[in-house]
Amino acid sequence: GWIYMSKGNSKRMMQWGVIGWGTVILGMIYGLQWGALGVARMAALTMYLVLIPCLLYAFKNTELSLRDVITACWRPVVASIVSAPVIFFSLPLLREQHLLLVVVASAIFYGLCYLVLLLTVFGMRRDIQELYSKFYKQIFKRSAATQSNL
Repeated sequence: GWIYMSKGNSKRMMQWGVIGWGTVILGMIYGLQWGALGVARMAALTMYLVLIPCLLYAFKNTELSLRDVITACWRPVVASIVSAPVIFFSLPLLREQHLLLVVVASAIFYGLCYLVLLLTVFGMRRDIQELYSKFYKQIFKRSAATQSNL
């Protein structure tokens, strides 16, 4: 949606919504024969299958290209994929724990692995510092504005 909205192409966004979500819904219906797990798997599969066509359709008549997105996103995507097994391998350590603890611990393990990869392997320290700085300034401005209104 960010591409369509920034270019004022809400009509194209609606058109893709019908095509993209129609494909995902059909995949989910097909997955019904294997139960809830089949529906989930087909939803994920169809979302991955429509991703590239979705981006290509959104980039049509814009300055953006698929290469631009891949260049900007490959490091976080790879870090995410590499970090995912951390959750899988940490689950036996959390056996017979409360579900909330399992979810929180898994999120912490994943987040730490992801952050370490981005900082060390992918050298994104400056990018993360800039993002944090912008986020902090935005939050600080909002809280200062809220206090001045009191």
